[in-house]
Amino acid sequence: MPNESKHEQIAAYMAARLAEITTAAGFWYTIERVVRVDQPEFHHWEEALDAKVKCFALVFPGEDEPVLARSTISVTKQMALDVVLSRNATIDRVTARNAPTEPERIFPTNAADRLPLQWTVQNRLLKDAKDKLNQSVAADPAWGGLITELLLPEHENRQYKVDGWDCVHLPMAIVYHHPRITS
Repeated sequence: MPNESKHEQIAAYMAARLAEITTAAGFWYTIERVVRVDQPEFHHWEEALDAKVKCFALVFPGEDEPVLARSTISVTKQMALDVVLSRNATIDRVTARNAPTEPERIFPTNAADRLPLQWTVQNRLLKDAKDKLNQSVAADPAWGGLITELLLPEHENRQYKVDGWDCVHLPMAIVYHHPRITS
């Protein structure tokens, strides 16, 4: 069976790393489902949207990127990959880490007052994903040899609005290097 393209291999690798985000591993949330879709439009989300799922990630291709460099022995390319991270806003978001001293609720009087703001949930989702992906690329020598740089933006799109879900869009650019194949 032939090998998948480098873009396909990298997308599968990133999706697998997102699936490893768990509270047991020290992250804020557990990504229960990672779904690869062709387009970010809402009607493609059916596989991921499920009232029983608390947190999921959609992975889809970004814009095509040009070849950055080509030599007689290697090629350096860049690919875009987009992720939408979503947390079910209708579930009880109070966790052991959500201490009553959070800045948005200095003196909570009951559990309902300790629910994090949508912005806080989005920031936690982004932090989990960025931390995991950066750690994975840096620590995995097999992929460290292929992926030379992971470019994550300073500002993300928080405009995804889906009833009952806190969503945030994380676009990324992945620079990779591989031997040039000649026929």
